[in-house]
Amino acid sequence: MMSRANRRRRGLLLAALAMILLAGLSSCSRKLGWGLVLWTASEGPLPAGSVVPVYIRSNINKVYVVGSLDGKKKLELPFWQVELYGSKSKAKAAAEKFAPVATLYLVASRDGLPVRDAPRIEDNNRVFRLHEGQSVKVLEKVKGEEVRTGDAVLQGEWYFVLTDDGTRGYVFSNTMSLFDESTAVAAPPATSTAAAAADVKVDNLFARAWRPEYFQSQIDDGKVDLDSFDPRFGLFADAVHRQIRIELPGASEVFQYSSIAEEGGAFVFEGSPLRVRFQGQKTLVADWSGVDPSETAAIAPAPATLADTTAAAAGGALSGTVTDAAAASAPGASGKATFVVVDSDIRDVIRTEQLRRQKLLLGFLAKGSDWTLLVADNAALSDAMSAPGSGPAADDAAGQAANAGGNGSSGTASGTAANGAAPAGAAAVGRPSASRLILGAKGRFSWSDTDKVPAGYLPLGLPPGPSVSGDVALRLYLDRNLQLSWEGVVSFRFDNAPGSAWVDFLYRMDGGNLVLAPVATRSGLEAKAASPLLPLSFAPSGAR
Repeated sequence: MMSRANRRRRGLLLAALAMILLAGLSSCSRKLGWGLVLWTASEGPLPAGSVVPVYIRSNINKVYVVGSLDGKKKLELPFWQVELYGSKSKAKAAAEKFAPVATLYLVASRDGLPVRDAPRIEDNNRVFRLHEGQSVKVLEKVKGEEVRTGDAVLQGEWYFVLTDDGTRGYVFSNTMSLFDESTAVAAPPATSTAAAAADVKVDNLFARAWRPEYFQSQIDDGKVDLDSFDPRFGLFADAVHRQIRIELPGASEVFQYSSIAEEGGAFVFEGSPLRVRFQGQKTLVADWSGVDPSETAAIAPAPATLADTTAAAAGGALSGTVTDAAAASAPGASGKATFVVVDSDIRDVIRTEQLRRQKLLLGFLAKGSDWTLLVADNAALSDAMSAPGSGPAADDAAGQAANAGGNGSSGTASGTAANGAAPAGAAAVGRPSASRLILGAKGRFSWSDTDKVPAGYLPLGLPPGPSVSGDVALRLYLDRNLQLSWEGVVSFRFDNAPGSAWVDFLYRMDGGNLVLAPVATRSGLEAKAASPLLPLSFAPSGAR
């Protein structure tokens, strides 16, 4: 028989086990809170608007473990599908507020419809793009900005919605169909008639900001030209004033129209020569040339790109003017241009490029900011020619001497620099001239006595005077074949010079001197080759 002591120990052990079991059961039933189901879960099922207990939050799997409505099983739901509350009363209050829209969804009728961060239409407030047929869950009907196309107010409502990846934002329902899952009957879907499709495209024209196609190309290439990548360039549609304005490097046009008609897949802005043809949701071609497309379809060139302009202008930099070919090929000069929707923030792109250039300029100025042009004299030339192994330097010095007549003189350089790779020490032999180049950290320069600079290096027609000034920037990139011989490209834009074009020079440091060689050709923002003119050499001012 079991002793009284053993029976007592056994009783205590069973009591302890019972307490542990009860504690475990209590732990399993402990709730994290109460959840409001925002999007119907087929498993369970848990209709949108249901209030359920929440037991576990898994940050690894990004799910809540919730109870079913009958309390018989546990279900996993993603975080975005459940709104968590600390008490059941708060969850029920939220469910009552949610009830009017709990069964409502919106379905996109076309690709590219935006979800926005506010109930208004702006260029840069999109947070999500929907594809055709994609659903969003209505969370709330809200008041928002009136949406117009032309003079007409578009029919529709603003809704605060939830996407199936958890993104929240606002949509305008004009191009979406409303679905009520409580009746399993969709509201009248967006019509697919040609007239309705045309209305959608016209709405697209007025609702978006359209930028020149080269904006996206420059962003994709990571090489932004601040002269052409400017917020003033684009196609700007004003429905209130019935006006379309086009600003491009090669065109500045304002079109007043009386109405919009569709002809052969293009929109005609009646009362003006403007025609617009969409190529998808994010691209359009504007044509105001007045030429019938059917007559030129076989031979019409593609709309000009900025690269075309640059190629046409190659070799014209030192003249300070744009060639006729360049002017003719500038985007918009032909009366036709392509515009796109750019998803990047234009201001952020510009700020990034400005910071890149400023960093390069400060690095360049660290090498020196006050330079004096060196010119060859007979003694220096004689010494250079007699020095062992100094033939190339002597040739360069001779070229400098031949050009000593000054900017605009008839002197010409002798000798060339193959592939832009001038010999080491090029133009380094000589004496300081009166021509002094001073560079500033704010992107400005002054250049005194430019008449002492050999002919062909500075813009033609530069106003005479003791000193000229302008902007300085490190804006161009080096072609691969120049990178072994040159450190970079520095550009000058002279105040009051004809055309206000940039004058670009390859640069490198040579024995403490700054060596500059004119850029002969470039493609886009990439310097491709040096001019056959001999490099200029500058010594630090006061060093000699």
